[in-house]
Amino acid sequence: MSLLLEFRNVPDYKWEKWHEFEEKDPSGYWLLGEMIKQSFGDTNVTYEKSDTLNLPTGKRTLLINAAQHSSYESSERDSLLEFVARGNTLLLLSSKLKLSLPYPDSLNYDGDSISDNLLTEDENEYENKSDSISYYNLGREIRFGSDSIIYFEFEKFDSTDASYSFNKIDSEFKNLKKFSFKYLRTYFDNDFYSYKYTPIGYLSDYRSFFGRIEYGDGQIYLHTIPDMFCNVYSKQDYYRHQYNEIISHLDADRVILQNKKHKFNFFDNSPKESPIQFILSTPSLKWAYYLTLFSLLLFTIFRSKRLQRIIPTIEKEENTSLQYINTISKIYQSQNQNNKLVDRIREVFLQKMKAKYYLDPNTDNFVESLSKKSKVKEEDINKILHKLNSARSSDFTDDQLIVLYKQIESFYKKSK
Repeated sequence: MSLLLEFRNVPDYKWEKWHEFEEKDPSGYWLLGEMIKQSFGDTNVTYEKSDTLNLPTGKRTLLINAAQHSSYESSERDSLLEFVARGNTLLLLSSKLKLSLPYPDSLNYDGDSISDNLLTEDENEYENKSDSISYYNLGREIRFGSDSIIYFEFEKFDSTDASYSFNKIDSEFKNLKKFSFKYLRTYFDNDFYSYKYTPIGYLSDYRSFFGRIEYGDGQIYLHTIPDMFCNVYSKQDYYRHQYNEIISHLDADRVILQNKKHKFNFFDNSPKESPIQFILSTPSLKWAYYLTLFSLLLFTIFRSKRLQRIIPTIEKEENTSLQYINTISKIYQSQNQNNKLVDRIREVFLQKMKAKYYLDPNTDNFVESLSKKSKVKEEDINKILHKLNSARSSDFTDDQLIVLYKQIESFYKKSK
């Protein structure tokens, strides 16, 4: 049984708590939050835990949102863009993004409001309005790649000869052979439909993972590999250098850390009541459900084995040859025909000698050959043959028949 089991020490870590600023587990952002407090001052950093997007009025505020999937619906998007346009900064650490910007040609920004009447947005297309304002989702510019290790730099380079490298680590703190990452696609690095886009961090000369979009009086920073800020990756050499490089572009008097807000919407995402919950809430249905489970359990215990028809008893075969011999003997005995019985004994005896020793009883040296092969004296064999032959010329009494039988039985026991 021990060969089927594996015993090993498993670290007591929770890898599923991704990108939580106050979480000290490997995939949390506790260290990033502490470094931000040192950079901007402990009193100037706050954690936002509300289910809604609460943005302050004023300028020079930095909002940092970290999640694998950041999604902003139309109402949250409008307030967020107005927040940036007033002179604030938004840093998005996300590998999948749903945030739309209006096309510059269709936007006349007056400093107060972008738009109050928006249609439903499709994530993969732009949004058209009767007042000719169109929106484009930034998530369309994020592309997928995979490799065993990525090299990055904050200046353009053509090969892996970069200052920093990033290795993905699994739940057992081992380097993975291959992992996926996201980057901003090529032509997005050059021009984003009249918005000023500046690539800052590069994976190669044609791919960037970190960049800035100028929007109104503020900036939107995009970082497509949020795992690079997790606590577990602080052991790698790039961590402090990457943080210093990124934080050097951020200038704010106040910092808001959006903690674990993967999506911002007002839809009811609470768990729905399942059929089992409804059944267990009704006493009659609950007992019926339990009785069904108990019946299935009994059926599994007592009727799970394969059923097979009863095999009939086969009667033991009888040796009818003995019955035949007994019947023939009684017939001869009742008719007082010992001579005929001796003839039958003589035929059986000679037939056995022929089958066992391959001797022909009609040969002259039959007795001598039989004695050599059977290891029985010639004298004993001659006595048997003499009695068998004498039954043809004279009557054979019962006593003589008994003597003959004993002599033959003695021959069988002595013969080899």
